[in-house]
Amino acid sequence: MHETHLAPNHVPIELHSLIPLAEKWGIDDYSMRSDFIKKSPRADSVAMKKQVESNIELIEDWLAGPLSDGPDYTLEYLTFTCLVMAADAVKIER
Repeated sequence: MHETHLAPNHVPIELHSLIPLAEKWGIDDYSMRSDFIKKSPRADSVAMKKQVESNIELIEDWLAGPLSDGPDYTLEYLTFTCLVMAADAVKIER
């Protein structure tokens, strides 16, 4: 299993509660992320998706902010970007 440890001081305070989710699901490699989602309990991936969706405006505001200009992205910025990609990959019947 992959291990990512994010520095809270590089994440907006309003997103601190999502750091554990980002550390778990924000896998940068597409194939590894996809495989992790497939192997995880469905209830876990759905819960992750719902948490991301309920905070998506805050996440997108941060990701679209000044850091988006690069060229140097923090691990935290990249990991939250991958968290959003993971949430997008989880399909929920509506």
